Amino acid sequence: MNAISSASPEVATAAGLARRFQSMICNRETVALKPWLHDAATGPMSSFARGIRRDVEAVQAALTLPWSTGPVEGKINKLKLIKRSMYGRAGMDLLRSRIIGT
Repeated sequence: MNAISSASPEVATAAGLARRFQSMICNRETVALKPWLHDAATGPMSSFARGIRRDVEAVQAALTLPWSTGPVEGKINKLKLIKRSMYGRAGMDLLRSRIIGT
């Protein structure tokens, strides 16, 4: 990794920003969000930073609030899989019966 970082300063910058972002998310550090966004505004992660800046309230809520959509993500994924497998073949009645079982 050091060889890649020394060969490309842009890669080193992106890797450093990615590590800081991961640490910020894992440790729920809300105060680190603004400095990270400022540092990431230019350079290799600028597009990602712009996306976060567009929905900064949601990111701050994710860092501060204890709620998560994790428990329902599996159910949502299963629903989308069933829906995709039935695309163009059936209506809402069959989809409802496959999901609910009624």
